[in-house]
Amino acid sequence: MTAVVISDLFQKSYDKLDGSMKNRVLDFIMKLQHDPDAAGLDVKIPNGARDRAVRTARVNDNFRAVLFRIPAGYTLAFVGPHDQAYAYAERAEMKVNAATGAAEIQDPDMAVQAAREAAAWAAPAVAPVLAKVSAADLGRFGVEAAVAAELVRITDEDRLLAVADALPRAQAEAVLDLATGRSPDQVWADLAWAQATPEADTSDIETALARPLSRLSFTSVDHSADLQAALEGPFERWRVFLHPTQRTLAYRDYSGPARVTGGPGTGKTVTVLHRAAYLASNDHRVALVTFSRTLRDNLEQNLIKLAGRSVLDNVDVLTVDGLARRVLQASADDPARIRRIRPVGDHSQEAYEYWREAAAGAGRDWSPGFLAAEWSQVVLGRDIRDRQGYLTVSRAGRGQRLTRLDRAGLWDVFQRFETILDTAERMTYTQISALAAAAPPSAKYDDVVVDEVQDLNLAQLRLLRNTAPGMFLAGDSHQQIYGTRFTLSSVGIETRGRSRRLTVNYRTSREILRCCLGIVSGAHFDDLDGEAETLDGYRSEFTGPAPTLRRYASTAEELAGLVLTVRDWQHDGLAAEDICVATRTGHGRDQAATALRNAGVTAVVVADAAHDDEPGVRVMTMHRAKGLEFRAIAVVGANDDAIPYAPVIPADEADARPFLQQERCLLYVACSRARERLLVGWTGTPSRFLLVPAPA
Repeated sequence: MTAVVISDLFQKSYDKLDGSMKNRVLDFIMKLQHDPDAAGLDVKIPNGARDRAVRTARVNDNFRAVLFRIPAGYTLAFVGPHDQAYAYAERAEMKVNAATGAAEIQDPDMAVQAAREAAAWAAPAVAPVLAKVSAADLGRFGVEAAVAAELVRITDEDRLLAVADALPRAQAEAVLDLATGRSPDQVWADLAWAQATPEADTSDIETALARPLSRLSFTSVDHSADLQAALEGPFERWRVFLHPTQRTLAYRDYSGPARVTGGPGTGKTVTVLHRAAYLASNDHRVALVTFSRTLRDNLEQNLIKLAGRSVLDNVDVLTVDGLARRVLQASADDPARIRRIRPVGDHSQEAYEYWREAAAGAGRDWSPGFLAAEWSQVVLGRDIRDRQGYLTVSRAGRGQRLTRLDRAGLWDVFQRFETILDTAERMTYTQISALAAAAPPSAKYDDVVVDEVQDLNLAQLRLLRNTAPGMFLAGDSHQQIYGTRFTLSSVGIETRGRSRRLTVNYRTSREILRCCLGIVSGAHFDDLDGEAETLDGYRSEFTGPAPTLRRYASTAEELAGLVLTVRDWQHDGLAAEDICVATRTGHGRDQAATALRNAGVTAVVVADAAHDDEPGVRVMTMHRAKGLEFRAIAVVGANDDAIPYAPVIPADEADARPFLQQERCLLYVACSRARERLLVGWTGTPSRFLLVPAPA
């Protein structure tokens, strides 16, 4: 069978075709694999081509593909109407970049023209985007001299991004990294992770295609399933595609706990899945852990897609609460009693009733919310086991100051609360994790791989630390919508020197990304290890329509606007299952679902289950949307009294800060689920976290 390699350029041209023509292209590629000499393919060398390896081939009477002959077969570069294909074939070149060793397909004339036009818009009083970079610096990354000379003159970031789209992928990555202010040495160090040799043989295209850096642009397809996956488009490909940096993180051995960070859509979860599959392939026993059942189900489904169902022989995919229950039951003197225990949410109304009972007669009116947070974050989180320990423990970050007498009284409340739970055969989720963390270490797992680590608490982190000798963690403090602020080192998890931040967003358009970054701008975030977390250099791979931020006169008008927007999205070709409506509360979710259904739009309320097999627009709370992604998102009810949600914000300013931060993160998470379309609507005053443009 002839080898066929799909380039990212071919994939882009394929995306522009209609459905019937896409099917013709798939048939063409399969024929090329099985018999490239078939007369019907009409493979020929075009006249006037600058690259002797270029070919064109017939897809049908009106469309042709542009290919490059490689030793093992062909690389596909373009598909389009007959005249466009021949024009492209005359200009395009496939070669090995002498600087990076990456295989590249480029159209030099187009790249120079695009750079020259962008530079012509340079504003005299505005510094170039690449002000700290010289043309020689760009040449270090294989950028052609004529292009580099224009790039360093461009003053508009959007125009620079547009030119980057005309460059080979590895060059574009370097240019955009440099545009964020990183030095050439820093960017080169990142590329060095992917390089196989410092001096590439520019005549050896086969070896170049096998280099990790080339995988940014080229995908080999061996059978129809690979072909379908390669051409489904970025929305599907980003879930299993690995940037060379991600691949290095997932497929290496570490001397201690390792961590990957990055904004939404940067491939943290993909890296986690590959890490788990890699460890399993080496016969390691792995616990793949995340926060919620929805995320657990998604991880398991995508792990099976990546590595096959047999991977579950070595990998247990669990929620952290499920792991805690399993560990506690295995170590208990009375497993039957543990099986009878019914968990209760730490901040549920049921738990608050128990707290009111425990605090009755305490001599001070402690709120249930304060008691629940103090017990879970300080007592259980810091593994306090006696009165003296609580009297002396640091409560940094808790806000409300306590006297020694206050602490003594609170300890009595905590003791009564435990007794009440014990009598009712109940435990809070954090209590289960704390008891499991204190159990003797098990030899069941060799590694624990954790997704969304930022949403765990200290008791859960201690449990994970004791679960397995190997640890691989992924998370983003900008998405911390649960849990408490912490540092990994405070529970003995040291990742300094083994931590890596991802910056390329494969999921969200640049326009939507800008909107999302506006939500978290100006707020302080730490990186889970006591250092400031930044989104500097965080960028998207593609452009799309601008988000719609809209004020409505009433809730009824907003719901009517929602219906019209969803219908418009469907008219534009989006499937119902690609559309999500996200709300802050369950009541808002149900209102939105009812409005859609009354208008004849099929809507599926996603609560406890994923509802993957049910047709219809997905309607869910913002919390439930965590970890999911859709082509279009409508955020409904983004009023300032809803986000932040007033009932969860404590009256005390110091106590309110972490809750306000979580609400900011929640809106950021909801909006960043969108790939191509985003609507954010509100009535009255918009959420204080939104950067709403002033009226024209």
